[in-house]
Amino acid sequence: MVPIPAFTRMIEKGENISVASVISHELRNDHFAEGVPATGALYLAPDLSTVSISPRPGRTASIGDPQCSRQKLLDLCDILDRQHGYYVLVGYEIEVIFFKSDDAICQDSSDSSLVSNHRWSSVTFETREILLMAEAILRSLAKMQIQVQQFHTESAPGQWEFVLPPYEPLEAVGTLTRAREIINLTTQDYGYRATLHPRPFKDYPGTGTHIHLSVNSVAQGSSRQTSTPQTDFFFGGIIEHFASLMAFCLPLDVSYERVAPSILHTPMRRIALDRFELKFRCGTASPYISLAAILAAGIDGLSTSIPLTAGHCPGEPSHLTEEERTSIGIINMVLRSLEASIDHLTSDDMLLHVLGDGFVRPCVAVIKAWNEYLASMDTRTRRGWLLQEH
Repeated sequence: MVPIPAFTRMIEKGENISVASVISHELRNDHFAEGVPATGALYLAPDLSTVSISPRPGRTASIGDPQCSRQKLLDLCDILDRQHGYYVLVGYEIEVIFFKSDDAICQDSSDSSLVSNHRWSSVTFETREILLMAEAILRSLAKMQIQVQQFHTESAPGQWEFVLPPYEPLEAVGTLTRAREIINLTTQDYGYRATLHPRPFKDYPGTGTHIHLSVNSVAQGSSRQTSTPQTDFFFGGIIEHFASLMAFCLPLDVSYERVAPSILHTPMRRIALDRFELKFRCGTASPYISLAAILAAGIDGLSTSIPLTAGHCPGEPSHLTEEERTSIGIINMVLRSLEASIDHLTSDDMLLHVLGDGFVRPCVAVIKAWNEYLASMDTRTRRGWLLQEH
């Protein structure tokens, strides 16, 4: 936090805030992952282009300029524009589960949810009270210039979805970050809790943050209506590097409970000619890092002309035979563990080249260290920690 006089002086004199380089390897419990730099500094420079009103009274929020993830996202957008003539629009779907209270939050049962009489896109007697809270969330979002496109109940008890509008990547991530904070604060005002835990209930679908991503021609702008082989190459790159992307988009061991067979029917869904819904992203993933990794995979697809081989899937892929999957181009399987995803990432030379070792190495170190810490807890403690931390 920087007082107004000090911040004003920073802007006038072009000063930056210096922090130790070790911060790049810091975990949520104030411990550090292996490989932490013993010396060096990072400099935080305010980016006034992202200044926005804060949902907290009397404050203004500005997203900083970290050394890796935010700048990497900007650099990848520049590569898309200058080298390939495309820009992407990104819209997030926030899935969140509302819980009753802290004393029930650690129960591994749907009884710990806010309501039990709950159905997808339905308003039942029990969900009417939560509807009032959801409407308050929308009003709070609107005050912060975030216009939700739609909202509705989802398939798990107490689960709701809020659909954000599409923006270019940096603005999309900033909007997601602000929206999640507003949802959390408004929920607390009503005496409840909100969680992004990937799968709180074993007998219900999990919770994710889906990405709607469209690839658009810089020359033709938003009027673009037809798919081209080049844009298909972008999505072909995502499928090609899918196993590696899972390490960034599913960063917790528990994240893989949400993508088990018969739960995640397909990780990608084509919405329009140049637009896909990416359903494999966990709500616990870093918005900057996960989106940067996805863009890097797409850029490699454009650069090396990776074909989009998978086509229309007539049923759930896990229920098809291997011959049926091969006939429609489904050759990459969803991995079952974080360890397998990280192993795949560390041997993915093309994706590592686009992202850079300085970007990937700290990410992998932090992901590994944090999951080792979580694994040291008993099941009940870990579940309660994740419910409250995310």
